[in-house]
Amino acid sequence: MIFEGRVARVRLTPSAVKHQAAISLSLCPMYNEIVVNAYIQARRGLMAERTPPPTARRRALKKRYDPKPLKARVEQLLIEHNESYREAALRSGLDHQSVRRILSVGQRPAVQTCILLADHFDVNPNEFLELAGHLPLKMFDVKTVTAQRLPHEAVEVALDIARIPNPGTRKALAKAIRTLLQRYFEE
Repeated sequence: MIFEGRVARVRLTPSAVKHQAAISLSLCPMYNEIVVNAYIQARRGLMAERTPPPTARRRALKKRYDPKPLKARVEQLLIEHNESYREAALRSGLDHQSVRRILSVGQRPAVQTCILLADHFDVNPNEFLELAGHLPLKMFDVKTVTAQRLPHEAVEVALDIARIPNPGTRKALAKAIRTLLQRYFEE
């Protein structure tokens, strides 16, 4: 950027150049042209520094999105929780139309939307992410315990629970077993 006949090597961000352009509107036209050119250069530099998303995530987003599995799962959870679209969206921390856009319009939800909905419905966020066509996140992977360290009876119960196909029923049964165990340990 040229200022008072000197060349200054200053790293400018587009917002800083816009601010400078707003100040310089009343100054000479030549100075405005310099500010505009500096803005364009700063914008090009900023765009060059941005790195593209990882290749796998980019490929996942390019795949065609089939909204039917996610719609079915969210509708099932809405019935289980006896909530409307609006109630579920607001209770999960989303805007009031987000669940309607997912179910009625068939819009692919963002990663954050999947995580917030999964948190509200108490399900693993990776389930929603995979149904929405996103890659699962490692931070939500469920860690498995090896059966070698558990008593044989506990392994049999865990395997029986794992055979239940409906995640809601499976979770309710696990919760009931934990309640029984908690009462047993309190005595």
